Amino acid sequence: MFFSIRRLVLTAILFVRSTTSFPQVFLDAEKSTYHLGNTLEYFEDKSAAIKGTQIITGEFDNQFKKAHTETLNSGVRDAAIWLKFTLRNPHPEQYNSWILAFDYPLFDHITFYDKRTDGQWVIHQTGDMLPYSSREMQYRNFIFTLTLPDTVPHTYYIRIATSGSMQIGLTLQKEAAFFRDELYAELGHGIFFGALMIMLCYNLFLFFSLKDKAYLTYVLFTLINLLLQAAFSGHITQYILGDAPYWANTIIPLLLSCSSIITVLFCITFLNTSRFAKKIHIILISIIILSAINFFLSFFLKMAVSLSIAELLIMFSCITAGVAGIISLRRGNNAARFYLVAWAFLIGSWLVTVLRNFGFIEANFFTTNCVRIALLVEAIMLALSLADKYNLYKKEKEAAQLEDLRIQKEAIRELEQKVTERTARLNQSLAELTNAQAQLVQKEKIASLGDLTAGIAHEIQNPLNFVTNFAELSEELVNELKAGIYDSKQLVLTDHLSNNLSKITHHSQRADSIVKGMLSHSRINKGEKRYVILNALTEESIQIALQSFKTKNKDFDLTLTRNFDHSIKQFHCNPQEFGSVLMNIYTNAFYALQKKIEKSGEDYQPELTITTRNAKQWIEIIVHDNGIGIHPLSLEKIFQPFFTTRPTHQGTGLGLSLSYGIIVKGLDGELTVRSEENVYAEFTIRLPH
Repeated sequence: MFFSIRRLVLTAILFVRSTTSFPQVFLDAEKSTYHLGNTLEYFEDKSAAIKGTQIITGEFDNQFKKAHTETLNSGVRDAAIWLKFTLRNPHPEQYNSWILAFDYPLFDHITFYDKRTDGQWVIHQTGDMLPYSSREMQYRNFIFTLTLPDTVPHTYYIRIATSGSMQIGLTLQKEAAFFRDELYAELGHGIFFGALMIMLCYNLFLFFSLKDKAYLTYVLFTLINLLLQAAFSGHITQYILGDAPYWANTIIPLLLSCSSIITVLFCITFLNTSRFAKKIHIILISIIILSAINFFLSFFLKMAVSLSIAELLIMFSCITAGVAGIISLRRGNNAARFYLVAWAFLIGSWLVTVLRNFGFIEANFFTTNCVRIALLVEAIMLALSLADKYNLYKKEKEAAQLEDLRIQKEAIRELEQKVTERTARLNQSLAELTNAQAQLVQKEKIASLGDLTAGIAHEIQNPLNFVTNFAELSEELVNELKAGIYDSKQLVLTDHLSNNLSKITHHSQRADSIVKGMLSHSRINKGEKRYVILNALTEESIQIALQSFKTKNKDFDLTLTRNFDHSIKQFHCNPQEFGSVLMNIYTNAFYALQKKIEKSGEDYQPELTITTRNAKQWIEIIVHDNGIGIHPLSLEKIFQPFFTTRPTHQGTGLGLSLSYGIIVKGLDGELTVRSEENVYAEFTIRLPH
């Protein structure tokens, strides 16, 4: 009796120890889902060399440890992880078929040891380094079908070896529950990938519409992250690279490197870092180079090494891009506002993911899906950021267009002003050219007339001398004849004859003066030249001309104004010829003033202004009167020989012609006239220095 009680106690103690060391999962027919994380025992084979026969025989059972989390996270390791769990089905008659599913699809090798009721171990092998078609069930995650036909505890062993992150989560479900949850999971994946595709297509359309590189880099950024998440979820293996396990594994570090490159490129194009953050711009370019190097090294390095480098580069690129956004915003780039909010989510999610992959934090729903959540939030925020940037660009463009329009109007105004000025200069040049042409024609006319008058004067001079001489001789003879005649009738006849001879003598002398003037006209520039004081010669000429005019017009009076430039010193000329020019101009001015006095009466005040000026190229003498002026038709002929507006007996028409020849031909100067009839007349003499 004592031994029986003792045996029962020992059996109970052993049973308690066994149940404590090897926890069992009791399956309930009413419950359809079991998360096995807390019921797992695990053993880390650091050498990855322990064989399955050593494990299933219990040789290492004492080295298994109890898991305390739903998801066992060992980070990135080269070691192999062994799992052990025990299931017991108290009601096999109700339900005995279950599905064991892994939550993570990126394990290289999985070996599942299943002990059948006959005591034989059945080994199942799978993993993403094997073709997708070799899997027991065609599914993106790794799953196994378990059959529990009796109430006996069934112990299972699983060996996991991978070059990536070791995140182990096991779920046991009834088939109906598994396919139901899988339907919801695929629906969630579809919503996520669909949202990214919508954002991708929308921004691709905006790129083709606006031709902004920021939209193109955003499209590439969205595409790379979509492919990366599809690779992490196992959909790339399931639908694209299932029968190419090498590429199904290699594509992850390649996409991570591309993600780092595109992230930096988007930051550079969107924030214009070369302008707003030059130092950060250099760091970003360095990240692109390092990521490109890691991209090519991924074909040669171990998967664990290339993955670790790629994840570190992504974390560093996200942080640097965030810093670039802060600097750009502080330096006046308002487009960085939404960008910073979006990037804060992405930086946080990638930081959580990297820490989870390296085993620093637990794997749960949030740490597993934070990148997807952040990508959706970021897609929305970056879309808003791009829209905000476009609005800012639109406002800047409108402001630039208004500024361009203002500049164009200003340019048009300046152009019109320049055209007006140039037109005025052209008109002035044309007028000067026309005037020069007229002066040239006038010179030619005067030269021709000078030659003609010289010839005529020589031909007339001799007969005229005979007329004058014989008229004077005849008058003397008549006077002698009158002394011997006493008849009154004869005396009357001799008186008439004497008067006629006097008239002949008078008019022949007048003709002689005209001929001498013609000869003087043809002998311009023949006299001796010397230096004279121009202001003194001008003053002397005005005094002589005024006194001469007053002897014939005693009541003539005027206001005489002198504006002499005393910087004018001496001038080289023939003083007799130049004095005659001034005398002719003054006399004509006095005549015009006298005529206006006769026409206007006492209300009129005659004025004559004489101005000398030392200009840059010329010495100018300006004679301005407020007399009767000159008719416009007469201005064209005023310097022609024999042209005069005076009565026949008061002028020969040679004075201004002779003056024009002396100034233009003799002194290489200019003689011009401006006038308004009944208002003024102004003669200007320009003499070269």
